[in-house]
Amino acid sequence: MADITNGVWIKDGKAVDAVFINGRQVYGKNLFKNTGNLSSTSNTNSWNVLFDSSQVYDSGIKSLSGVSSMTFSFNVYIPLNFVVGQSITIQLKGQNSKATNLGTDNYNTLLGYSNYAVKQNDLGKTIRASFSIGTNGNYQSFDTALADTASITIRQSSNISGFVYSKIKLEKGSVATPYSPAPEDILN
Repeated sequence: MADITNGVWIKDGKAVDAVFINGRQVYGKNLFKNTGNLSSTSNTNSWNVLFDSSQVYDSGIKSLSGVSSMTFSFNVYIPLNFVVGQSITIQLKGQNSKATNLGTDNYNTLLGYSNYAVKQNDLGKTIRASFSIGTNGNYQSFDTALADTASITIRQSSNISGFVYSKIKLEKGSVATPYSPAPEDILN
């Protein structure tokens, strides 16, 4: 039986990358907490926060090791009046404990932007999109960047309103996988 200890799943005394319940993977991927019923709608304010660190951050990411790449994925409802070809404009930003202002980039640990261009058949639908997360140039590896990450915020980078974001997921690896909740969310 797997058990959770300090944000890491332990089985037979060893950390494991995945845990399955009734044949469904419930851990090994989502590094955010409380995402099952969490949603946010974009508004007309550029750089408006969609999900703040108090909603999704799990300090367990500090103890991750051997991370070579990361991916952020999300569901998003595309308004019918959105311009085909324009991009979904959101950013994931991790910062260290020295950051006092979300707009200051000097203290970034993780960073990624959506570059998904909306297609005609996306209008009026909820789609799944994803993008790669990188580290700030001050960090030589994901492991050191994650160890220094004290907050993670997801925000829109334009003044486009009406997108509804949900089922957010931060995971290790370069391939987005289907949404799954954090293991702590399953246990609670």
